[in-house]
Amino acid sequence: MPTKYLLNVFSNEDNRYQESFTTTFMAEAKVTLSATDLNNYGKDASLAGHVVNIGDTALVTSRKPVANKASRPYLVVDINDLYNADGTVVTNNLYNKLYPNMSKFFVKKYSTGNSNQYSDIFVMRLAEVYLIAAEADVLLGKTDEAADMVNVLHKRACKAEDFVTGKMKASASEMTIDYILDERARELCGEHMRWYDLKRTKKLKERIEKYNKNIKAFDESIHYLRPISQDYLDVITNAAEFGKNPGY
Repeated sequence: MPTKYLLNVFSNEDNRYQESFTTTFMAEAKVTLSATDLNNYGKDASLAGHVVNIGDTALVTSRKPVANKASRPYLVVDINDLYNADGTVVTNNLYNKLYPNMSKFFVKKYSTGNSNQYSDIFVMRLAEVYLIAAEADVLLGKTDEAADMVNVLHKRACKAEDFVTGKMKASASEMTIDYILDERARELCGEHMRWYDLKRTKKLKERIEKYNKNIKAFDESIHYLRPISQDYLDVITNAAEFGKNPGY
């Protein structure tokens, strides 16, 4: 489940949100809405007997508040159904599995049941090269150059034909490590890099406390390192010498 921070980090002008998440889901079976279903999900009782056919909209998830949810002939789960004001996840079993679904690497030509997928995989993303350069420029105080690197990505990601009028042109004054981390979230979410990014920039504790309050047990003296697998230690000849990281 994405954090509230991740859903909100994309501007309305940024096409990467739509390209990264599926938010509308279609019915795969014909369903007649019952009074019990409507009551469970807070829908208007007048929808009883409404038929949802295969291919009809069954669920819409939104990172924004949605008006008139109860009267719509499909389930709507918006940002307020999923998260509290502080970003913690709402403890509602009906909605905890219904959220914008990360789908940026979904391969549409394969069926769900096909486990043998022979597609290209990325080894390194050109976008990350620009972000590495931007981060280095920020650390060197070259904020103009950092903005130039970020704007290469913004030109591609902006919904508008002109990224200046589309309000996505980044400025030198915005260029900080925090901005770069936000940009890496927008560009690289779901690509297994976040822990390394926050560790490298020494922002792990700060960002957890600010943006992921569901994490309660973070220990800075332990969690900047990962545990070493016991399976790994079991197959090497010097396991005792190799040892474990502190706290594990």
